[in-house]
Amino acid sequence: MSKLAAGRATPFPGRREAHASAVLAVNLYLTRYLGRLSKAFAGDVSEAIVLGEIAHHNVSGVLAEIGGLPKLHEAVASGRINRHAYLPTNAFSIAQATGIPRQTVRRKIASLTKRGWLRATPGGLVVTAAPYEHFRDFNRANIADFLATAQTLLGFLSEPANPQ
Repeated sequence: MSKLAAGRATPFPGRREAHASAVLAVNLYLTRYLGRLSKAFAGDVSEAIVLGEIAHHNVSGVLAEIGGLPKLHEAVASGRINRHAYLPTNAFSIAQATGIPRQTVRRKIASLTKRGWLRATPGGLVVTAAPYEHFRDFNRANIADFLATAQTLLGFLSEPANPQ
């Protein structure tokens, strides 16, 4: 684990102003994102977490099949995404991964299944294409906000360090 990942170093040694600015920019982005997420799920952020964790688990099989996240764009562009490579999961695994009580996870799964966003298979739960379509505008707005925040962060990185 790097010192940065362990929280023992700032990402900009000797550049406290850039670090403070970056932290503020990220926190502002996360606050906007969480607000949009809460609104999209009618205040039920736990349901968003459950759906997201199931999707991430499912997609891990696809990522393994195509050679990892760096190959994702190429695989999508070439039509090599195989939804049959999704790794199904279950309520227990999702509860373990999220720290959300299993009974709560089961209620969220029931709600998401009723909406058609999850499907139970013999191997476990998989996300359907419905959430992707439902959240198309949400995702576009989020990506635009994320990229704008990233550009701001890059601006902080490119500023010359102030002597301290």
